[in-house]
Amino acid sequence: SGPITSSSYTFSLTNGSYSYTVSTSNKTYSPSPSAGSFIINGKQLSEAIVFSKLRYVITFMETGLPLGVNWYVNGSGLSGYESSQANLLFSLANGTYSFTVTNLTSYYTTTTHFTVVISGKNVTENVDYYHWAYITGSIFPANANLDVNGKSVSLTSSGSFNITVPN
Repeated sequence: SGPITSSSYTFSLTNGSYSYTVSTSNKTYSPSPSAGSFIINGKQLSEAIVFSKLRYVITFMETGLPLGVNWYVNGSGLSGYESSQANLLFSLANGTYSFTVTNLTSYYTTTTHFTVVISGKNVTENVDYYHWAYITGSIFPANANLDVNGKSVSLTSSGSFNITVPN
């Protein structure tokens, strides 16, 4: 028939068997059924086609965490998710989404914010975690100033310190 722009399409056929296919170039919706057949035998016939919003999978793939350590992804318009799995999956329609991946007590990621555009296909984002490093020690005199990576470090009255830094 070519493009149909209304919610229904009517045409006349002679008695017989017919097959059809339904498709759309719009990657937001999918027809169901997308193909079928029918028999005309002297009566009117109606075939219903339902267009449903397509959903695609966004996968967040984690590396660097030991098995069993929970990690978190929060998304725009979504409730927070946590997992001890290496992958987190979301099923979403076409659109632009914002996600935040949280740092953990013992691990951090250098990419905490993701803007994901879903446009007719599945998307995969990688999240690499690294273990925090700890530096402990003491300096003399105890009232000295200590800077690490340009940041002042707090000292105890005895000159001891314990700081967390990226690996």
